[in-house]
Amino acid sequence: SISMLNKNLDLNITDYVTVDFNAVVSCIDLIGGPEVAYDHATTFLGLNHLNEDDRGAIASLSLGGMNGGVSVREMANAYTYVANGGMHYDTYTYYYVTDRRGNVILDNRDRVGIQAYSKETATIMNRLLYANLNAETHHTSAFYASVYGWEICGKTGTTNDEYDSWFCGVSPYAALAVWTGFDDPASVWNTDNATITFSKVMGRYLEDKEYKDYDLSEGVIEAEYCTITGKLAEKTCKTKATGYYTEDNMPSKCKSHAGFIEDETKPTNPGQENDEPSTAPTVGIEIDIPTAPVEPTTTDPQETVAEN
Repeated sequence: SISMLNKNLDLNITDYVTVDFNAVVSCIDLIGGPEVAYDHATTFLGLNHLNEDDRGAIASLSLGGMNGGVSVREMANAYTYVANGGMHYDTYTYYYVTDRRGNVILDNRDRVGIQAYSKETATIMNRLLYANLNAETHHTSAFYASVYGWEICGKTGTTNDEYDSWFCGVSPYAALAVWTGFDDPASVWNTDNATITFSKVMGRYLEDKEYKDYDLSEGVIEAEYCTITGKLAEKTCKTKATGYYTEDNMPSKCKSHAGFIEDETKPTNPGQENDEPSTAPTVGIEIDIPTAPVEPTTTDPQETVAEN
């Protein structure tokens, strides 16, 4: 429900996720700073390669240019909570392994997860990342990661000069991360490859799966909000979008457009002609987009699947 303004751009958090502007990460201060985010990522999300140099680095930690870095497997691992009602499960390669006598010597069938985020937080993040692939106006290549007949949630990611290209996402059955880049930093000639690879691999994986929905919280409320103020939309608001809220975090109703009417043939404000710019107020915080160093990892595209 926070509208974030950067220079002349009037964007809210949903827009930043869709447009792929990383400025939204400046909101990290609202949760207690980069140290809190670091501790949560290393304790609950399995990002074990991060080191103490990353702990207070707000720009590099939020944009992915970490000192310690992350692996493709870790990124798939970190996304599992989005599809599991906030539960995080470590990745594994084998369900179980037996010796020649049938004795089980490795067993991952009854793994116990941890509650990384509340079910409500996971549901809101799930819906934001689903909208990222299904926005009416596509600002990134995220929609290429779609799989016909399934709800896919995920996010693209690139570094400076397109040295790295990512897509990390989930289906109701699995999390999958795809990275493309080079050992020696060089631009990736086609940043769509990560999303296209995700679609092919996840699509093949889901071929024989029975359809099921995500485990979403019934405590999350879907409501229309005014895209100018971020408040709950009224009939007089000119542009609206769908937001997701908990009952104790519902925004108030928009009161800024009482003079607006929906008939496009009439002035939008009393005494204002249609071709004049609107003077409707906006709310938000002004932030700058930080930059981060590049941390490429390996030579060939990789994919990692993490069972939910």
